Amino acid sequence: MKNFLIIISLFFFSSCGYSPIFKNLPDSNFFIEIESINGEQIINETIINKLNTISNIKSGNKIILDINTRYNKAVITKDKKGNPSTFKLSASSEIKIKYKSKFKNISISRSSTLQKSNDSFDTQIYERNIKESFGADIINELLTELYSLK
Repeated sequence: MKNFLIIISLFFFSSCGYSPIFKNLPDSNFFIEIESINGEQIINETIINKLNTISNIKSGNKIILDINTRYNKAVITKDKKGNPSTFKLSASSEIKIKYKSKFKNISISRSSTLQKSNDSFDTQIYERNIKESFGADIINELLTELYSLK
């Protein structure tokens, strides 16, 4: 019984080690305005949603962004019938940052592979998840650039 209590207490007092990526970064003290955004819709929606949660409307530090995303889906392998079975998904984003009198252009690219499943709905859901992941990766790198502008 004593060993059981020790094991249970270890589970309660230890944690999984999770910590947010931007935990130690200062709070957002800038207002982000998206002047234009073009390209792949799902990736752009992910970017916009995250920027809206980070942006501080009350801040006097205004950052203006022009974002252009591109998404490509290329066939890597085909099955015996000639139907595509593996795809290479890639996304790239060209972002122009305007902050006070500074101008900066950054380019961010990500890629992944997608194995087509027997159920096309599952494949579509998985592809959407990969696009959202691309958007999150782009935002993480963009935020690193924005925090370094100061």
